[in-house]
Amino acid sequence: MKKFKFILNNLYYTFGLKLIIMSIRTNNTCLNCENLVNNLTCSKHDIEVDILNVCDSHSFKEVFSKQSNCTNCSSFNLTSCSHPKSASEGMLCFDWQPSLS
Repeated sequence: MKKFKFILNNLYYTFGLKLIIMSIRTNNTCLNCENLVNNLTCSKHDIEVDILNVCDSHSFKEVFSKQSNCTNCSSFNLTSCSHPKSASEGMLCFDWQPSLS
């Protein structure tokens, strides 16, 4: 019995005659909300949140990607950088903002 594995839009795994379909989607959490500010604080509710929290006021912010790191942050090598001593390629912090260039 041959096993096949391939990806098309969603993940499809075929094991012999059994087909399992898994839909991949983004979950809403405070980590991808535009209301999240420094120190895991929600600016909308003015409370400290956990990384797995979410509320009805969630406003999705699509800015992070696998390529996000200090070198493409708008604060990199500037006085506005929250962590200048540790900021480097491959590093990422909660204050990361997309570069406008």
